[in-house]
Amino acid sequence: MHPETAFDSLSSSKEERVGERRPSLPIRDRNVDRAIFFRPAELPTLATPHSPHSPLDTHRAVSLNSVAARDMLIRYLRNLNSGRLILWCYFIWYLVVLVRYFDATLSLWLTSLGLSAIIGFALYISTVTAGASRVKLEFWQMFRLFLMPFCVSSFAALVKGKGFILIFSPNLKEIAAAAGLCLALCIIVTVLKRHGRLKG
Repeated sequence: MHPETAFDSLSSSKEERVGERRPSLPIRDRNVDRAIFFRPAELPTLATPHSPHSPLDTHRAVSLNSVAARDMLIRYLRNLNSGRLILWCYFIWYLVVLVRYFDATLSLWLTSLGLSAIIGFALYISTVTAGASRVKLEFWQMFRLFLMPFCVSSFAALVKGKGFILIFSPNLKEIAAAAGLCLALCIIVTVLKRHGRLKG
């Protein structure tokens, strides 16, 4: 065989093998009535709208979490009994005073923490071993035993020398703010309870 003929046949066979490895795919263009050919490596990649990291799925997850948190809050307020509602009013009153008369002195808060630990532990022992049988407390019940002495000691330190009478501020606006927040909480709980009874 002639060398040039052998070289041409070898080249044509290589081109045929390359063409077999990467076939061209026809894609019909909607605007032009003709076939456009793309190689597989040149095909455009389309973003999937429902991929796990798409903004739509993220927004849906956030919306579901917010709805679940709202339903949980409504269910908690609806199931509040009178005793826990009174405790929440105490805590609201404390927060109003804390925001108005906050003091960043480190010794004040360390003293409150120390009294909270000592008195809270004493309350825990007194509550657990009050009767003949040992009482098992839930987490939030135990937490309140330590939180209450902390709030009482820090409250007393914050209002010292401020003209308070018992827990009442000399400023009527502060009393109105605390009482208004407590009243708002009581109204919300009452409405939710009544709505729950009507719905049930």
